[in-house]
Amino acid sequence: MVVFGAGASFDSAPSRKPIASTIRGYRPPLADNLFDGREEFRTALNTYWQIQPIVPYLRERGTRSLEEILQELYENTENHPQRSRQMMALRFYIRDVIDECSMGWLKDVDGVTNQKTLVDQILEWPSERTLFVTFNYDELIEDALLGLGFRNQCFEDYITRLSQFALYKLHGSIRWARLVKPSAPISQSELIDEATNHNPHEKTGFRIYDNPAATTIDDWLAIPAITVPVYKKSSFECPVDHLNNLVYYLPRVDKILAIGWRAKEAHFMSLLTQYLHHLRAIWVVSKDDANTILRDLTGQLSSKFMPHDVSTQAFEHGFTSFVTAKAGRALFGM
Repeated sequence: MVVFGAGASFDSAPSRKPIASTIRGYRPPLADNLFDGREEFRTALNTYWQIQPIVPYLRERGTRSLEEILQELYENTENHPQRSRQMMALRFYIRDVIDECSMGWLKDVDGVTNQKTLVDQILEWPSERTLFVTFNYDELIEDALLGLGFRNQCFEDYITRLSQFALYKLHGSIRWARLVKPSAPISQSELIDEATNHNPHEKTGFRIYDNPAATTIDDWLAIPAITVPVYKKSSFECPVDHLNNLVYYLPRVDKILAIGWRAKEAHFMSLLTQYLHHLRAIWVVSKDDANTILRDLTGQLSSKFMPHDVSTQAFEHGFTSFVTAKAGRALFGM
């Protein structure tokens, strides 16, 4: 199983290593950079004006993380007349920013990504089924799988289309929508106002956008299926069939490769501790903090392996160095 966090998208192109001079533009942002004053973010910030009053809190955080600030704002929803509208508008803002970055980034790097190279390396071991779990909203993984016959127009394809791979986007995706209530098409401002009064419809659930700018799908109000990055995430934003399929396969997982993922999602860690059986390897790839993450991850999963019977590796130089050095071959062939 390969688990991707924001660091995997941030460091996703061998031609654009994440040094200080290249961290702006279309590079997919880390969570803490979602509200940077990038030129590429200005259109979304002006379109979703509802979030403008809270942007200073999200930019001037001191030593606190973006997730901590958003958690504080979220918990204040009942006491603030505009907070629910702002939290809803955040879904749209994040969707547009990530969509803009994803398309621009793939053009900037001529489609050459570490995700594609990683998939190419895993293909050398066709007898194993690899589960890709991502907490990122972008479509870099989908792009890496398109050449193998994957289609991002059908939810079923994410988990059944390819015999060697399955993809689980547990916090949603830029092309996914949740249905709210029956309605004629309305403006996005009206949609944000309306959606604050309605939970996504439980029975109809998820759809895939043909046009992300649309406010309705099949005559239902549609909002981006994206989890706002609060500190205490307690739910998943994916079809229940995807979650059930993941739970079915987790007992068969015996190797974990974490790339740019900090292992802070308590609800996902709960699934791992509940359904994993026995691990033979835990490897972590993350720029400068891989050893810290590895200690945290092995501590949380200590009941799933014997210390003398597990391979643990921390790669501190990031995703680009990991794939260009073919460091994963020892893990994939284990």
